[in-house]
Amino acid sequence: MPIRKIVYLSVIWSNLFPFQNFCIAEAAKNCRFTIRPLINGKAVRVDWLELCARMLRLHTGNQGATMRFQAPESLSEQIAQHLGQQIINGTMEPGERIQELKVAGELDVSRGSVREALLILERRHLIQIYPRKGAVVSVLTPELVNNLYDIYVHLLLMLAEKVIENRSAENLKPLMDGVQSLRRRIVASDATTQEVTEKGFDIMCLCYPIVNNPYLEETLENFRPALSRTYYLALEQYRDQAEATDAFFARVFDQINQGSYQEVARLIREFGERQRQTVLQALAKRSKTTTEAIT
Repeated sequence: MPIRKIVYLSVIWSNLFPFQNFCIAEAAKNCRFTIRPLINGKAVRVDWLELCARMLRLHTGNQGATMRFQAPESLSEQIAQHLGQQIINGTMEPGERIQELKVAGELDVSRGSVREALLILERRHLIQIYPRKGAVVSVLTPELVNNLYDIYVHLLLMLAEKVIENRSAENLKPLMDGVQSLRRRIVASDATTQEVTEKGFDIMCLCYPIVNNPYLEETLENFRPALSRTYYLALEQYRDQAEATDAFFARVFDQINQGSYQEVARLIREFGERQRQTVLQALAKRSKTTTEAIT
């Protein structure tokens, strides 16, 4: 919805909100207000009327409850995810230029929001930003793939070690349920490449509460877009990788249940190396196809 004007306010409303700084924007069409909390310097859209109604219900209906409010993703983050998915699935090709003005017009957002989104994508290694040239989709090279998997495998080993150390029947149950759900979808005939890729990373997310290490979690999440791009490439070219992934999860979580870190580490290293080689083969195959098309 187009915004006509934005008025920045600093408010302390301790009875209803767990944060202090807001900007309130008046919508152009029907004059409903959108409240934008500034969280880490980023404006987050929340519907004013809906939020007030929810806060009032909490305030009057449950005075003793501890209120928790989780803000939605910022506009820049949403734009970054939209563009990032196009890069991951190959809709936007390596070397393709991303024009701020064009993206802003297509999505009906400001150039400032697009610029912030591009900075997010640069941190996630999906684009490169050059002076006077702008943003360009980064090129996957064998060197970058090798560097990525060298680090990623070690991070997975750290994650697995802590899962085994902290495991219990109670905290492993959501993880095992997630693995079973993933395995059912991996072998399903209607499973898409995007679904298989995302569900694989969802399993990693289920490990985070068990490990309880925010630094490791943040590091792995920052690698996720770049890794998703390689997974997508491998699965698109070699569909049998889905079956290999299914077998890996079945074996590795059986060993986690038994508390055998040495065996889990061996499986992770083997799987990581297999993934690396598959991605490198897919890159070489795509490069050959591109060269033949040009000639």
